[in-house]
Amino acid sequence: MVTDLNEKMSGFGEKSPTVKTFEMFSEVKSPVKVITALDISPLEAEKLHLEYLRLEDRQMYTYF
Repeated sequence: MVTDLNEKMSGFGEKSPTVKTFEMFSEVKSPVKVITALDISPLEAEKLHLEYLRLEDRQMYTYF
């Protein structure tokens, strides 16, 4: 159990791709800039962009 917690905590300082993506969207970066900066697929960028807008309770503006 402690080993599992240590394994989870070892990567704690590193931000997840989702967090990095949300941070870029909060900086008003376009999905294309997010795709190229983070090397994610357009489909993943679109999914995360829509999820970001939903969580921020914003209208669903989309670049795609």
